[in-house]
Amino acid sequence: MANKSQVAVLAPPTWASSVSGSFHSLVALLVAALVISAVYLSSDWPRLRSPTPTERSHWCDLFSGRWVYDNGSYPLYKEKGCAYVPEDLACEVYGRKDFKYQQWRWQPHGCDLPGFNATALLEKLRNKRFVYVGDSLNRGQWHSMVCMVESAIPPALKSMSYHHNDSLIVFRAHVSALLSHCH
Repeated sequence: MANKSQVAVLAPPTWASSVSGSFHSLVALLVAALVISAVYLSSDWPRLRSPTPTERSHWCDLFSGRWVYDNGSYPLYKEKGCAYVPEDLACEVYGRKDFKYQQWRWQPHGCDLPGFNATALLEKLRNKRFVYVGDSLNRGQWHSMVCMVESAIPPALKSMSYHHNDSLIVFRAHVSALLSHCH
């Protein structure tokens, strides 16, 4: 039995590297899936087709494109205006002065992504749960998503609670009442 534990301890570093690389690949894949899900849930998906009627309809390739500077519609939320940004994720609290990084958006080649619509996302998520699972990177993205939708919800209809030593954070939007007022 002692030999088996010694073998595990003596595992070559390439095994650890491949596990670490696989983990990072999995995290990258999950992040990409979350971004695509957010775009899909908050938009009118058919608008991602080719804009010209003479061309044969095709779906937008979200992975082929470039970053473009957009100071007209970005940033999607102001850090100081969102009560749900924890201090350890707040760049402004620590004195960051350059905020131009918040004004870049992804522009796929050959099609346009519709702008983020918090009310449309909340409508798609009505009676559903939207879950982020992951590490601190995912936690930061989750807080950003909360800040993007919370501005569309009146204060009395939203809440945040912390559970299990803050490893589970729940943001509740009572969207039934909100969306019935919007229609």
